[in-house]
Amino acid sequence: MVEKSFKSLIELDKKFSPASIWDPLSARMADRLGIEMLMLAGSVASEAHLGMTDDILLTATELSDLVTRITARSSRPLIVDADHGYGVARNTARTADLLARAGAAAITIEDTVLPRPDLATGKSALVPAEEGLRRVEAAVTVGRRTGLAIIGRTSAMQISGAGETVDRLLSYAEAGCDMLMPVGSCPVELLAELGRRSGLPLMLSTLPPRITSEAELVSLGVRIVLAGHHPCEAAYRAGFEAYASQAGRQEAWSKDEMKRLLSG
Repeated sequence: MVEKSFKSLIELDKKFSPASIWDPLSARMADRLGIEMLMLAGSVASEAHLGMTDDILLTATELSDLVTRITARSSRPLIVDADHGYGVARNTARTADLLARAGAAAITIEDTVLPRPDLATGKSALVPAEEGLRRVEAAVTVGRRTGLAIIGRTSAMQISGAGETVDRLLSYAEAGCDMLMPVGSCPVELLAELGRRSGLPLMLSTLPPRITSEAELVSLGVRIVLAGHHPCEAAYRAGFEAYASQAGRQEAWSKDEMKRLLSG
C-alpha cells in the first residue's frame, strides 16, 4: 500500500517534483530519501526495458510488467506515462486496466499522434479532438472502477497554440480527469484560466516564465512540476565510464554516445 495516496497528495497546497525512476532499485533509492512521488516516463521506460529510443515500440504489457516490478519494491505513488493509451479508446481502457492492476497510482494519457509521423525531424501532430476525448473517457471509466487517477495531457501548446490547449483540456476535465497537463511552456494567464475554469490541479513539464516562488505556482493550481530525467542520465554516464575504465579506454560519456547506444 502507498503511504499517502496520489489523490490525497495533490489536494494539498503544495508543489511536488516526482523522482524520475526507471527500475525497482531507482524507485527504492527515491523512496529511501523521502521523495513523496515517483514518475516513470515513456522514454525512460523504453531505454530501460528495450535499450531503444522512445518510438512507441514498448508495448502496454511490457510497460505494465515494469510497473509491477517497481511497485512491488516501493510504497510511493507512481505516475506512469501511458503515452497515447497504445491505440484507440478500447486500447486505452485496456492499458489503464493493466497499469491499475500493476499498482500505478496515476497515468497520463496524451493526444499526440504516436509514433510521430516524422521521426527524422521529431515534429508532432495532434489526433482529432474527438479521438483524444474518447481515449480520456475510456481511461476515466477504468479509473472510477479501480481508483487509478487519470491525468489528461495535451501537446497543443507546442503545436497549435493556447486556444486549443484550453479547449482540449477543459473537455478532458468535463470527462472526469483528476488532473490536467499542458505540455510545454505556458503563460501564467493560461494556467490561471485552466485552474479557474476546470477546478482541477495542474501538472507541468516546464516552469512558466516569470514565476518566482512555489507559492505563486500553487496559487495557480499547479501541484506537480516534472524535474527531468537527470538521475537516469547520471546512472548511465557513471556505468559507461566505469566500463570504459575496465576496458582500459579513455572514452567520455556524451549525448552522442547515448544516441549511438539506443539506435544500435
